Amino acid sequence: KQWYQRRVRGLIQVGLDKAQSQNPLMRYDWFYHRTEAGRKWLEELKILNGMIMKVVEKQKKALKEGTTKLHKGKRAFLDQMVWEQEQNGELTDEQIVGECNTILLAGHATTTGTIS
Repeated sequence: KQWYQRRVRGLIQVGLDKAQSQNPLMRYDWFYHRTEAGRKWLEELKILNGMIMKVVEKQKKALKEGTTKLHKGKRAFLDQMVWEQEQNGELTDEQIVGECNTILLAGHATTTGTIS
């Protein structure tokens, strides 16, 4: 999805700028989040998380309607997390979004590293 790629590229660029900063205070979130770059980081992250939350809500609806599909008898990663939340209530929406970010960003970084 292009929206995801744009957001991830934006986050990566802002993160690289933070890492390459000559100002040692930029390493501390309490300082960094008060800078223009830190505010941009938080805004990009908020937008990305909102987009992922829309996908989570769509999967919740599909689960309730019984329209999720099994692949070789197994659920997709997101479907499994939503199902676990519904059955056991152990995962919050924020945790599901965080896990999606972890998996998607890790996959993006791995693919980018492989291609370069």
